[in-house]
This record gives sequence, C-alpha cells and structure tokens, in this order.
Amino acid sequence: ETLLNLISTQLQDNIADSPLEQLKAASEKIFEDAQGGYALIGLWANGYMFGLRDPHGIRPMVLGKRTESNGKIAHILASESNVLNYLGFEFIRDILPGEMVAIDLEGNVHSTSNSKPKAKAPCMFEWVYFATPESIMEGTPVYGARLNLGKKLGEKINKMIEAKTLDVDVVVPVPESGRIAAIALAEKINRPYRELLIKNRYIQRSFILQDQESRNHAVQMKMMAIASEIKDKRVLIVDDSIVRGTTSRKLVEMLKHAGAKEVTFVSTCPPIKNPCYFGIDFPLQSELIAAKLSEEGIADALGANKVIYQDLEGLKEALNQEGLCTGCITGQYPFDVSRAAVKFEQARTLSQGA
Repeated sequence: ETLLNLISTQLQDNIADSPLEQLKAASEKIFEDAQGGYALIGLWANGYMFGLRDPHGIRPMVLGKRTESNGKIAHILASESNVLNYLGFEFIRDILPGEMVAIDLEGNVHSTSNSKPKAKAPCMFEWVYFATPESIMEGTPVYGARLNLGKKLGEKINKMIEAKTLDVDVVVPVPESGRIAAIALAEKINRPYRELLIKNRYIQRSFILQDQESRNHAVQMKMMAIASEIKDKRVLIVDDSIVRGTTSRKLVEMLKHAGAKEVTFVSTCPPIKNPCYFGIDFPLQSELIAAKLSEEGIADALGANKVIYQDLEGLKEALNQEGLCTGCITGQYPFDVSRAAVKFEQARTLSQGA
C-alpha cells in the first residue's frame, strides 16, 4: 500500500508525460527512495499492468504468457513460477532486480531498469522455506535446492557417524517444509525415512503468532507422533529452520514422550541470529534462540541430545546463487538497515504491548 501510494504520487507529478514515461519516471523514483525487499504489481486506469522488483532482487517476480482462445497473447506477473503452471501460462523470464515491466492493452511488454544498479541479493529463505517446492527461482528449482540442503547435511552427519559421535535409526521430517531435505539426507546417510509426525492442517504457522501462549497451544495442536514407530529409536528430526525454538522444543518433547531413545534436531538453515527487515516475519533479535545460545545451549533448551545446523558454505553451495541475502544469519545486509531496525523494534514492542 505504501509503495502504491508513492507510485500514485509520482504519476501525478509527471502528469504531462505519456503514460509509459510516467510509469518509468515513477519507478525510477521508487527504486531511488524505497529501500527494502519488494515485488510490486499494480493496474493503472490508463491501461497498463505493471510490476517492479526491488533493486537488490530480494523478493522474486516472474513474467509469463499464454495464447487465449481469440488468438491474443495474455501476460501475467507473479511472485512465483508455480502460479504460471496452475493457470496455464508459459514462463518467459524472471523480472530483473531494479526492473519495471509495463504491459499495455495490446499485449506489448515494455521494460526499464534502475539507472543505478545494485548488488543482487535474493533472499536465501525463499528456497529454504518460503517458496513453494514446485517453483523455480533465479534458475534454481526450489525442490532441487531443498534436496541439495539435505545432501549437504548428510555429508556432515556421515562424518559424525563415522567418528561414532552420532548414530541414527530413523530420519523424520517436520511437515511440510522439512520433508524434501529429509528424503535426501536419509538417502545420503543410508537410514530409513519415515513420516512419523502427522500434521493438523488447520493450525496457523506457530512462529508467526505474536504471543508465546498462542504459539505453545498451536504447536500442541498441530502435530501427532506415531509412538509405535518411535519407541526405543534414535530419531533424527529435520526441519527447515529454528527461529524461536517454540515448535522445535515441543516436537522434541513429543518424540521423547512417544518413547524415542535419543532425539537429534537438524536444521537445513544455518542459525538465525538476526531479524529480517525485508518481509520474512521473524521476531526481535532478543527472541531468536540462536542469538542467545550456543549449539550446545540450544540443544539443552530444546531438550534434544544434539542440534545440527547447516553451515553457511553448505547453504550457498546448495542454492547455487551468485549473491544471496543472508542478513538474518550473518548480520550483513545488502544495505544499511539501522533506521529500519529502530522502526522494526518499535513496531514489534507496540504490537506485543497491545
């Protein structure tokens, strides 16, 4: 809404220009003034559909087309390529970082790019968790990236098994986002893969809920363990990430209650130690478990025998991208976020006090 208001203001300021030139001028101003991660799509009364992707390409956007029954070409702009498949569109390309695309009523595609290019930094969490498995982002299939994350973790865990510092009887995914990586990991370490946590599909994502009591209740309601297959087993449980640790702690407790002999918790993402200011709904740094504790301390807090994280190099190799935003892991963001951090903390504090 904020960006659309900025677009509207800029269009009014350039009212003497042609509609296309107005859009180009407005997008250039947005790219210059609006720092952050965004993929903005809008319709203009003058007959244009338009889309803008932030200059660092933090958030994704794709362009597609299909031939209608009357022979005309229709176009689509979307945040993920899977939408194109469901609606019968053909993928054309990713919208580039800092690019504005405008499509007129005749189906002509017009494009302009930011005159001051920035370093490309797509969000790593899109592949790790946020995007749907059937999408392809920046040329890398999400499904394949998650398989790669599992393989990289499998290499790490195999070394631990060989050193006799870890053993595993069964690999169990946290549905849904841990499933793909867990399959590849199980294959890599030659251990059985079993879906022994059954998900209640009607419960909201727990890390997005704002108060701890709601998160605890949601976790209790959203999973059920298959105790008959867990009893006396050394369970290696695989999830996409550990944020606050609320879900992870309850899952470990659930597995132990079901009779697990040992529980090792594995995260396909490296430790998340910093907030995201670009659209992923992470909490304050003080609420992020990895910002406060070592891996051993996290294992103790979760009640697990061991916690194993993906390392940063493994993540980069798995995603196969030239540039990535890993600010939530490293604290190094694509640009200065000090002002955003202050506003973020104020907004979070207000929402928690409401």
